[in-house]
Amino acid sequence: MTHSILIADDDVQIIMALKLLLKTHQFDVVVAQTPNEAIEHATKREFDVALIDLNYQADTTSGQEGMALINDLKKLDELLPIVVMTGYSSVDIAVDVMKLGASDFVQKPWGNERLLSILQNQISLKQSRRLGNKLAAHNALLSNERSTPSCNIVAESAVMKQLLTQLEKLALSDMSIMLTGENGCGKACLPIIFIVVHRAITIHM
Repeated sequence: MTHSILIADDDVQIIMALKLLLKTHQFDVVVAQTPNEAIEHATKREFDVALIDLNYQADTTSGQEGMALINDLKKLDELLPIVVMTGYSSVDIAVDVMKLGASDFVQKPWGNERLLSILQNQISLKQSRRLGNKLAAHNALLSNERSTPSCNIVAESAVMKQLLTQLEKLALSDMSIMLTGENGCGKACLPIIFIVVHRAITIHM
């Protein structure tokens, strides 16, 4: 499976080496030589992971440009894993970039196996977080539907209104329902009504 990666580094030789390595391992590689160029790419498309340098031509030692880039990338995609790579690594810088949202830290020159392992792990973590967010949103929707049942069926008769009220109450339970009655009395319509009141109930007829 191909994964997309954004690489930001101002060293052409570094970019060439990374492209050769990552394309061999089925990565769709997009490169940027400045933070602004990286942001431009990230604005246009989503990436599975980003591999960025901390230092660029305007400031080659402090890591401030890279830190600002991390912040900007996270604003565009808070789930984007960002792996930081720099030749001026230190414990202090590593701590700072992690606080900003970087996922991991690699020092130049890197080890190919370790770098590939880090990238694959971060991609897997992003997929897990995205799935977790979808499940949480789905559960929140179900919870809201259970707490605020609604019915869009219009009823005029008092008997039908009473039936719909009872169904809305039943829709909040987990019980199974058995419908009885003579042929032609409308039993087949009731499963549709249960769907309308937003609750899946096992119905036996």
